[in-house]
Amino acid sequence: SMMSQSMMSGGAAGRMGGGSDPAPSAWADGLSPPDRYEWLSNCYQMRCDDDYAWGGGYLHGPYDPDATAESLGDDFLAFCVLASRAGVVPPSWSWSDFLRAAPRYIVFAFEKSDAKRRWGGENVFNVMAGGRSLRYTAERIYLTRVDVPGKGREHGELQGEIASGGEGKKRELERLVGG
Repeated sequence: SMMSQSMMSGGAAGRMGGGSDPAPSAWADGLSPPDRYEWLSNCYQMRCDDDYAWGGGYLHGPYDPDATAESLGDDFLAFCVLASRAGVVPPSWSWSDFLRAAPRYIVFAFEKSDAKRRWGGENVFNVMAGGRSLRYTAERIYLTRVDVPGKGREHGELQGEIASGGEGKKRELERLVGG
């Protein structure tokens, strides 16, 4: 619902230190659905790169040297659940379409130079000027800044629940795609 989305975004904005931040899903304005799916996939990829480069060498997603299809899927599912909770997806979002599109991106590394080449720029200050930023959106999703090593509490708890497999993972996935 809109009310719970605005309450959630207000909480996330407060924790990030912003006051008059744009709506968490404003990044999607003006993008076609396929571009939205690519952009949010790139958001995940770039955060994995940032966590490796700036976050104290936290290796996850495609940056985990021991990654398996399952570990990558679990890490990405945590990202998706946190994105949903943070209200960063627009109302017309299709999780099932996104989850079909994402695998062609998320298995690859993606860094700032890739973002500039694909999207014409990447700067957290773009957001204040009405633009979009992969890094800024990832901070709204994970509720931690990129230069803070480790994971936020909610991210850690969710990862534990998903990693335990079975019911926890199934429940989160069904919540996203609607069973």
